[in-house]
Amino acid sequence: MIALTKTDFILPLDPSVKGQNGKHQRRFGKGYLRDARISVRYLGRYKALFAANFGLILIGGITEGIGIGLIIPVFEQLQDNAAPSAISEVLTHLFALVGIPFSIYYLLAALATLMLIKYVAQALQGYVGRQLGATASRDFRNQAFSASMHVPLSQFHRTRVGDLTATVFTSAEGAGAIYEQLSIFLISIVFCFLYLFMALAISFDLSLAAGGMIAISGILLASRFRIGYRQGADEKAAIDRIYSYVVDKLTGFKTVREFDNADLHLREFRGLTDAFRRIAVQIQVNRLVADFYVEPLVTLLAIGLIAYSIAWVDIPLSFLMAFFVVLVRMVPRAKTASSSWLQILSMLPHVGKLQELFDLSDSEDQQSSVRTDAEKRKILKISFEEVGFDYVVGKPALTDINLMFRGTGTFALVGESGAGKSTIIDLLIGHHVPVRGRIMVDGRDLAEIPGPAWRRQIAVVPQDPHVFEGSVAANIRYGKLTASDDEVIAAARTAHAHDFITAMPEGYDTALGSRGAQISAGQRQRVALARAIVRDPSILILDEATSALDSESEAAIQRALEDISKEKMLFVVAHRLSTIVSADKIIVVEAGTVANQGTHAELLLTNETYRRYVALQSEI
Repeated sequence: MIALTKTDFILPLDPSVKGQNGKHQRRFGKGYLRDARISVRYLGRYKALFAANFGLILIGGITEGIGIGLIIPVFEQLQDNAAPSAISEVLTHLFALVGIPFSIYYLLAALATLMLIKYVAQALQGYVGRQLGATASRDFRNQAFSASMHVPLSQFHRTRVGDLTATVFTSAEGAGAIYEQLSIFLISIVFCFLYLFMALAISFDLSLAAGGMIAISGILLASRFRIGYRQGADEKAAIDRIYSYVVDKLTGFKTVREFDNADLHLREFRGLTDAFRRIAVQIQVNRLVADFYVEPLVTLLAIGLIAYSIAWVDIPLSFLMAFFVVLVRMVPRAKTASSSWLQILSMLPHVGKLQELFDLSDSEDQQSSVRTDAEKRKILKISFEEVGFDYVVGKPALTDINLMFRGTGTFALVGESGAGKSTIIDLLIGHHVPVRGRIMVDGRDLAEIPGPAWRRQIAVVPQDPHVFEGSVAANIRYGKLTASDDEVIAAARTAHAHDFITAMPEGYDTALGSRGAQISAGQRQRVALARAIVRDPSILILDEATSALDSESEAAIQRALEDISKEKMLFVVAHRLSTIVSADKIIVVEAGTVANQGTHAELLLTNETYRRYVALQSEI
């Protein structure tokens, strides 16, 4: 008896995550540098926004610096016997040049004006910074969705849909937020350097001591930064698992309900969300520790430094007060710089995840996105020449497949489940590339034909077709986006779907719900068949596409398909005898090889496997 563990229905961890504890294996240096380089490369898209953002940062920094510099002459004006400083002498000369008396009132007016300019610049910078982050998130999300739509099918089958969903939403948002946080970080760094410069101008000795404090904080913060990057990677992996779990269970909602396992999945989901909670708390603890290394520690040391200077250092009160203001202003800026840098580090893994998706997508697909009906043409000959294919290295799924299809007609593939029928069709569509041999289309290697251009020649109707949310008409028109209403209705009539569609409350405008839940399996097959017919393809592929139809509907569709096969190549993967007896060529597939091929009558005479297949079908 096979025992179930409590994690049997939980999707495995992301490959970059290690074991049960979820500790991220990626080393800080290597992963951080790679993701940082990617972020800088994409920042080039937003040069104008970034330049405007940085310009506003400088304006805010310069005005604040000058404003703090005015504090010294203000204090000197308030002290009756204070000797004028070099700053006061320079300002006296500047005020005289513009014809303004050098007095406390004009100094305060100048200070107020500078602060007003600073606050306006900061407000504009906040707006531009948000624009930068939001624009980057939008572009990353669009690019991620585009990449998801162009992932090769062989890769898509090995990728969790929930992971893709999480990448499109959370990773795109996180990657865009890096640039907004970078703006905040740059503001803080610019102001910190400004304050350091001003502190040096006020008192070199005190500034050296303050610099020592900052160096101590920096050394302590380095370990927090390394932890922050690893925690960001763990958080991303936890988010991926939650998205994957939700998508997996909601996609299988009917099965979950039928087997009454909702409570099981709720317990498992609580485990996943609790793991995410623990990571979120750890991230916050790391930020709080980092904040302690900056604000409380530096503030206490600064107070001690000022107390020492009062007792032991000969410095004017106005300079001491200005130095104190500089320190008070610098500490929260340093804290913000530390916090924003931690935020950036924790979001960098999202950039790496996006880049993995971008690298996975088929660039040829994305570059060949323009649809033109002029590309469609009649296919005269398709040949499989010594074709072999392996899903797993060393375990052939197909071996030495040699097939020839000429002109129009119906070509059927029969065989046991797992024999290789669907693999042959996937190779024909271009979902996979032969490992051995080649597929020729009118004398040209299929591998040399752009995938999008080739797939526009093809329409496929699977056994369990996907019906999108939206109206019946929209689902049929999905096969040809420019199809007129008359073309949609004509295709529906051919697919024997018009009658049930017009009987629905809103006819062709009836919404079908998620995955076509409002109609039966047989009706979904007919909608999918109409979608394929309206495409007007050169090659029509039916993969047991009429299995859910009643006998009368199937007979009507068979007659329509016979007419279609006179003008197109019609490939049929079938288990029901009624769909293949009239085929122009029937290919019997056994264990990844072509056992025989011919018409129904020829195979009855020459192939035991086919005779057995027909006999079994006759008994059903």
